[in-house]
Amino acid sequence: MGSTREAESDGSGTEADAPRAVSYVRVLGPVGFVTDDKVVPIPSWPQRRLLAMLALGLGHVQRTEQLRDALDLSAGSLRTTVSRLRARIGDDTIHTDTTGYRLTCPVDAAMFAEFVTSRRDHGDRMVTLDTALALWRGDALDEFCHEAWA
Repeated sequence: MGSTREAESDGSGTEADAPRAVSYVRVLGPVGFVTDDKVVPIPSWPQRRLLAMLALGLGHVQRTEQLRDALDLSAGSLRTTVSRLRARIGDDTIHTDTTGYRLTCPVDAAMFAEFVTSRRDHGDRMVTLDTALALWRGDALDEFCHEAWA
């Protein structure tokens, strides 16, 4: 498996070559959402911040108060940001719980860890490692590296 590249610099390219989940959140490089091998542009910085925070929760509920504090948003602004993000990446990707929100799709960092730590007795480990490394698109959470939660 070769490495994958984005076809366009605006993030609307493809994610060819990747035997991965149909939809996933990308944090190993620019934060984004990939579905059907296409990068879904998320131009809003608050939406990318929210997506990154939910991705770091790895499927666990992130409390509303924690998200509001970390993202410096009012309750209404958080609801609006969640709504607009859902409109971009799909209603079923963010679950609303009584105490907060939870991401319901895979995250590339967890996928990378699974590839690297899998103990497959068959197949070529170099191919597996190449597949894992193809998930990286740059520094993890680079645009948020100055934030405490990242």
